[in-house]
Amino acid sequence: MPEGPELHLASEYINRVCRGVIFSSQIVKSDVSKNPSITFAAPFCSIVSKSRGKELILTLKEVNCDNIKANQLQVKEECDSNKFEMNILFRFGMSGSFSVTDKGTIPKHSHLRFHAHNKPNMVLNFIDPRRFGTWRVADGWSANRGPDAAYEYEEFCSNISKHLNSAKIFEKPICEVLLDQKFFNGIGNYLRAEILYRAGVPPFAMARTVLDPSISQPKKRGRKKKNNKISDVVKTEEGIESNKILCLCRDLQLELASLEAESWHGSLDEEAISKFDSWLQCYCKPEMKNLVDNLGRTIWFQGDAGNLVPKNKKSRTKSFSRKNEFDAVDKDAKSLASKNKKSKMKTSPKKQKSNEVDDDYVVSSSQRKRKKNTTKKVDPKGKMDPAMMIKSPKRIKVEDPDFEGPSNLTLKRRQRKPRKAKIEQE
Repeated sequence: MPEGPELHLASEYINRVCRGVIFSSQIVKSDVSKNPSITFAAPFCSIVSKSRGKELILTLKEVNCDNIKANQLQVKEECDSNKFEMNILFRFGMSGSFSVTDKGTIPKHSHLRFHAHNKPNMVLNFIDPRRFGTWRVADGWSANRGPDAAYEYEEFCSNISKHLNSAKIFEKPICEVLLDQKFFNGIGNYLRAEILYRAGVPPFAMARTVLDPSISQPKKRGRKKKNNKISDVVKTEEGIESNKILCLCRDLQLELASLEAESWHGSLDEEAISKFDSWLQCYCKPEMKNLVDNLGRTIWFQGDAGNLVPKNKKSRTKSFSRKNEFDAVDKDAKSLASKNKKSKMKTSPKKQKSNEVDDDYVVSSSQRKRKKNTTKKVDPKGKMDPAMMIKSPKRIKVEDPDFEGPSNLTLKRRQRKPRKAKIEQE
C-alpha cells in the first residue's frame, strides 16, 4: 500500500518526466472509474507535482505556445497572473501509481490519462488496479490531514503535542493511532510496524503514555493504584521532538526515499521492490508475531503486545505475505460495503411483518396493543404463520325486541372502578 515515501517518489518522478513537456487539455477518464471527469479550460498546460503525506497534487498551469513546428514548441516564459491554474488532489488508495507510456502501450488499469502535445506518443497515466484511489479538483490539501511527518517535522510534532493531553484518540493503542492521518500523515501499515519494532514499543500500549511519559495513565474504576500521581512518573527534560517514535516517523521515510525503495503498489521497478524487501526488519516476517487490531489491520511485532490488546484477538497465518494482506484488506472493505448496502435495503421490522401478512387478513392497531387477547401459533421451523393467527373477540351488537331502550345494544367489558372511589365508599 503506498505510503508517504511512495508518494514522495511518485511526485519526484512526475516532475522529472514532465519537465519541458506541454500537455493538451485532453484528459481522458476510464469508463469503469467512479471518480469525476477533469476538464481544463486552457488548450495547453504544464504539469507540476508535490506531495504531502498520503496525498499528491498535480498543478496544471496554462501555457501560451507560439511557432508550433513538428514535435517542437517554443514556450513563452512570462509571469502572467491571469493564467488559468488548476489543482488535482490524488489519494493512491491501495495500489495507485503514476507511469509514463506510449499511446499504444497504455496499461489496462490506467484510469486517468494526460496526453502530451509536443510529444504525441507520450501519456501520463494514473494506474490503480484495485480502484481505491481517488482524485478531485481542490484548492489545496485536505483539512482533515495533518502535517507531513518527514518534511514538516516541526509542525508535525507541535500538532501532536497540542492535542496529546486532550484528544481521546491518544487513549487508544499506539498501533492504531499511528494510522490516523490527522496526526500521522504519511504513516501506513508497514511503516508503523517498522517504527514500533525499531523503537522497542509494544503495539497495544496506550499512545499517550508512549508519546509523552510525563502523563500518567487515567485511573480505572474499581482499582486503586498507589502510584497514580504525575509527580511519581519520570518526566523528560527534552521536548516531544526527541521522542523516539516521532523521530522514526521522520527518519525511516527519509531513508526509504534516499534508497528509492518502493513497496508493492503496482510498481514495475523490480530493483526498487527488492531494495524495499531487504530494508524490512519486522513487517510480514515469518519469525514475527502478528495480531489484527480494532481497525481490521494486521500489526507485526516481537515480544509483548501491550495492555490494550483486543478482547477477541486473532492473528494471521505465518505464511501470510504482503500481497495476501492487501487481499485481506480488500476483502474486508468489500464485505463492509456489502453489509452497509444490505442494511439500507432492509425494511423496518414493523413494515416487514405487515408485508408478510396476507391481504385478506388485516390486523387493527387496537389488536396489536392488546397482546393478551391475541394468541399466536408457531410452526415447527419457528416462524409465525399469519394464516394461523386467531382473531381477538370484537364487540358484539345485540338486537332485543323486548328491550324498551335503544334497539342496538353494545356489550362492553366490565370496567374496574378506580381505587380512590373504593376507599371513599369505605
